[in-house]
Amino acid sequence: MGTSLKTNLIEETYEVLDAIDRKDNADLCGELGDVLLQVVFHAQLAKEEGAFDINDVIDSTSDKMINRHPHVFGDEVAGTADEVLSNWERIKQQEGAKPKPVMQMNDNLPALMLARKLMDKAGRVGITMPQCEKMTAEELGAALFELVLVGKANGIDAEDALRAYTKKMIERFVTKEYELKEKELQFADMSEEEMSALWQKEV
Repeated sequence: MGTSLKTNLIEETYEVLDAIDRKDNADLCGELGDVLLQVVFHAQLAKEEGAFDINDVIDSTSDKMINRHPHVFGDEVAGTADEVLSNWERIKQQEGAKPKPVMQMNDNLPALMLARKLMDKAGRVGITMPQCEKMTAEELGAALFELVLVGKANGIDAEDALRAYTKKMIERFVTKEYELKEKELQFADMSEEEMSALWQKEV
């Protein structure tokens, strides 16, 4: 599929987010319709190529939700939201002919979103986070703004720099995951020193 189609889908998605932020339900309704149109359009193109159709998309999503929520559709018990997310990751890794590393993820996300997703997933698989100082949202925003200024002054795009570093971290986590699997271990079995080393700038 062409780049223009991908761009349209991204733009329509951001229009939805804008409507949500503005709490404009009437606009949100229309923007969701635009995203739905993109889904139908992409499914139609796939149908014309003999790949799949919109019914396959719906069936796939339905099967995924049922399979990954055994606490709702099966007999499994999940007492907390964290347990639900952990089960989701575990079941996801069991799907498909060749399970992917749990720390592997789509690195085309916006850089800040990708970094946050990496940290969220790390926490769910038992990797402890480094200690950080407390900040308010405004202080954090100011710090990020300052970093963007530093990047601009040095000819560095902050978005590209953060994505590149986060991708490097993802590769580090995936490599460690393979090492642990060879020893029949998991991230939760790592020592505090090993946990700390994973987050270091240079290992």
